[in-house]
Amino acid sequence: MLSTARCEVFLELDRPSLMFSLPVQTHITAKMRAMLFDWISQVHTGVNAPAVLEGSPDPQDMLFRTFSHVDAYLSMRPVLMHDLQLIGVACTLAAAFAASLQVLPE
Repeated sequence: MLSTARCEVFLELDRPSLMFSLPVQTHITAKMRAMLFDWISQVHTGVNAPAVLEGSPDPQDMLFRTFSHVDAYLSMRPVLMHDLQLIGVACTLAAAFAASLQVLPE
């Protein structure tokens, strides 16, 4: 429940996060960021998405982590428009890897 609430608050795309609003980006607009987040959300919740296995990370939490990684990257490096989707995929993989480290049995 908490991860759903966090994700819904985070997805208020009218107001980009503070990290994204830094003047680092000259080619990427808030609308492009919103379109990337919409596409990533569709990939995460799509019909062809793999079933969630027991013990795997919460998909909502993974989505939230992905968006956080994207914003962190966009705040640090200028990105060209044609690289934006690749960065979204890379951030998804980084979020999945980080989440898998937390799920490993001790």
